[in-house]
Amino acid sequence: MISDKNDHIIILLSLLISLILPLTLHAQIKQTGIIKGTVIDKENGKPLKDVDIFLANTTFGTTSKPDGTFLMKKVPFGSYHLIFSHLGYIAKAVQVNLYSSNK
Repeated sequence: MISDKNDHIIILLSLLISLILPLTLHAQIKQTGIIKGTVIDKENGKPLKDVDIFLANTTFGTTSKPDGTFLMKKVPFGSYHLIFSHLGYIAKAVQVNLYSSNK
């Protein structure tokens, strides 16, 4: 039996496609969104910079900018406790529900 190199290439490509396709489909199915906002001092109404903001029990987190704004991208849909922490302030937890607005 004579083996053709093209047969081996086709088999290898078929194997790679069968391994990659499920990963691609899984990534497309997993829906994500963004969480953004502005952190403001309740007493004086001024924006707070360098506030640590994170989702409890996840690896998602960020820090507020000098104008108090923050942004978290590619957060999977779901319910979370959004934690705000800053030196000299009491930490604050807020319940957030992230879902698609397209119904």
